[in-house]
Amino acid sequence: MSRLALIDAYNAMYRLLSTVPEDRDVARRLLVARAHDALLAGTLRPRANRAHLVFDTWPGAERAGLRDRAGSVSWHYAHGSADEAIIEHLRRHEGRGARPLVVVVTDDRELAGRARQLGATTVGIRAFFTVPTRSSSTPPRRGIPGSGSFAASDFGLREGPIDLNDDDLL
Repeated sequence: MSRLALIDAYNAMYRLLSTVPEDRDVARRLLVARAHDALLAGTLRPRANRAHLVFDTWPGAERAGLRDRAGSVSWHYAHGSADEAIIEHLRRHEGRGARPLVVVVTDDRELAGRARQLGATTVGIRAFFTVPTRSSSTPPRRGIPGSGSFAASDFGLREGPIDLNDDDLL
């Protein structure tokens, strides 16, 4: 069974990047790459094998509703607050027993408290994204950006286009 790390994206971006790029697409790609690294490092126990980044947008903004996936990391721009989208996800999956399989990644104390009230596990940004350093003699693992490309099969996913209405995506 897969475990999902549901990430408060802008909270993570401003905690992890010393300088956030003005280009939102560049910033998002950096965060997606960091999430890939974190999943491969397996910092969470039990290990998460999927991550979903939720970005805030203004209601009606041009990016609201945009979503995509890059291997085991998916992302979307919420229609409004990312916090509310994360809480809505937890509520929507409440009856299916999905909550123990979801960990909310945020440093926002209010969001973490609300998520825990709904039975979710929470973890801080640095606890999730900190990737142990390798010695220079350790060869890079397959799938780390810069050491090759990702394939859907690397993450137990089927090949082909993403179904944006797939309940497993979120």
